Amino acid sequence: MAEGSTRFAEATEDEIQKTLNDRDSKNTKNVIRTAENLLHEYCEAVGCTVGSPLTNVTVYELCEILRKFYCATRKKDGNGISLCGETAEPNLLKIDDALVHV
Repeated sequence: MAEGSTRFAEATEDEIQKTLNDRDSKNTKNVIRTAENLLHEYCEAVGCTVGSPLTNVTVYELCEILRKFYCATRKKDGNGISLCGETAEPNLLKIDDALVHV
């Protein structure tokens, strides 16, 4: 393209940061916030600490917490739940596999 083309604008650092902050939809942000709240609620109930944001624990520690969380979490009525349309077992295998690779 010819010099002075308007196809590519120079992005400021603020514009880049805003784009990164807005990349998830409002619904996705709500789902993530709900999941984090549920994990924190679980940790308070069983006496583990993950901090907020979840950067205060190692990957290994987080995997250990999630392994227990997946098995222990129930619906509000006490019934078991299905995680990601599957039973908890395949998800636990994924976490166990992640632990081996940490």
